[in-house]
Amino acid sequence: MKYIPGVKIYKEPEIVQFSDIKFLIMPWRASIDEERQCIEQFKKEKPSYIFCHADVKNMLTDKSNRMIGGLEKSDLQSFKKVYCGHIHYRQESD
Repeated sequence: MKYIPGVKIYKEPEIVQFSDIKFLIMPWRASIDEERQCIEQFKKEKPSYIFCHADVKNMLTDKSNRMIGGLEKSDLQSFKKVYCGHIHYRQESD
């Protein structure tokens, strides 16, 4: 996909801003601790949304499988919305 014009592959976390809205782009990290460190590192920039590839504890990956580990919802509370590529089932919580 990297050869498609206009497509950018994010290998490292980055803040992206459109108008006055900030997004944290957080590609897959090797551990939950690295995910938490990344979120903490970018917290000072006050992104409203996060796009990530992470497990979120107690969320469904599909209609019948619940994640037993992963980030806590409290780790993500500073964001208005969380868009997680690892979760294949649309849902809302808190």
